[in-house]
Amino acid sequence: MPLDQGALRMLLLRSSLVFVVTAAIAGTVIVGARAAEPTDPRQDRRARVPRPRPLPQGRCEIAGSGSNVPLVRRLARAFEERHPGERIVVHDSIGSSGGVRATLDSVVHIGLVSRPLEEAEARAGLRAIAHVRVPVVLGAHPSVRDSSLPMSRLVDLVRGRTVKWSDGRRAVLLHRERGDSSNRVLLEKSTPLRRAYRDALGRTHFRVLFHETEMVSALAQTPGSVGFVDLGVLRLVDEPLALVRIDGLDPDGADYPYMKDLFFVVRGEPRGVAARFLEFVRTSDARELATNADYRPL
Repeated sequence: MPLDQGALRMLLLRSSLVFVVTAAIAGTVIVGARAAEPTDPRQDRRARVPRPRPLPQGRCEIAGSGSNVPLVRRLARAFEERHPGERIVVHDSIGSSGGVRATLDSVVHIGLVSRPLEEAEARAGLRAIAHVRVPVVLGAHPSVRDSSLPMSRLVDLVRGRTVKWSDGRRAVLLHRERGDSSNRVLLEKSTPLRRAYRDALGRTHFRVLFHETEMVSALAQTPGSVGFVDLGVLRLVDEPLALVRIDGLDPDGADYPYMKDLFFVVRGEPRGVAARFLEFVRTSDARELATNADYRPL
């Protein structure tokens, strides 16, 4: 029996003003910010998640973190080519917390998250399956010709100070919301950046984006702009974005410090198409696909 698409669209509706917050896990548990994630009042909005309902047969519904979506869609297409008649539906981003909630409520077969599960989420019966590791980098508008930006200048940008590229044009910082996994990686690794971001909250000198696709679109449309994105996303999206190295560090290097893991999340033992898709992800063909897009299979 197909999912009620109206109800599913309520879950998967993208909005630049909405940040999904997980609630009602084993009572009432709010997945909050860690020490590296100062409070941002702009995030106090919630998306409604429909009640559990029967999932369709013959296909696999997947939703969650936008960091996962480009790669998982590529994997889904490769799977469908090898399994005629079986379908993988990878929905637009609803965030890691949305993926957790959707999996708990059996709205999807597989959730996508770009952070480890919280203890309460694991106690509720969820299991995270790490599948790739990816560098977090600075994506930029294609007009940006500088190949590197010192961390000190990035801190200046966060503090609202004027930073110019080598051609004299002003650098424009685009930022993700405080709970974003890419933000978390950079903020946990750099104390000066974390302090600057904490002090900058509530000001309006940089634009905040709430989904990976919004960041990519904003970078493509804003001359001089720069923002945190996954290297794999830069490789897979259609936009011709530039890569700016932080402190000149090579994101392909073995000792690159700004890395994050991407996970599938399931509740119970996967069956049918979902189980076969997760098996496919571990094959040499799938791993090669991920590697070619600058992901590191785990």
